[in-house]
Amino acid sequence: MIAGLLLLATILFQGWQRQQSAPAKMAVTGNIRLEPYAIGAGWGYRVYVNDRRFINQDQVPALSGKHVFANRDEAMRVGNLVVEKIRHQELPYVTIAELQALQVSAAVKE
Repeated sequence: MIAGLLLLATILFQGWQRQQSAPAKMAVTGNIRLEPYAIGAGWGYRVYVNDRRFINQDQVPALSGKHVFANRDEAMRVGNLVVEKIRHQELPYVTIAELQALQVSAAVKE
């Protein structure tokens, strides 16, 4: 009986380890649309999936504090990156390095 419990625990642990090491994926299918919008002294973006709002990004992600995108172009560059991640079933988070590579002014100052 103890051997059976140990075998079961080992199988469960191995399955958990595989799940932890697998890259996070998300399943979003359908029409994906990006819409920039003016907000205060800057810009944000919304991502719609099948005409339902999926993301409302009213500040630059990954940065501490509240920073809006300086212009429409910055919001669209980051929004397009997020849309591509969604299309490739990746989690739509953005890193500081990605913001810097996209020349987002608030991230370049960091």
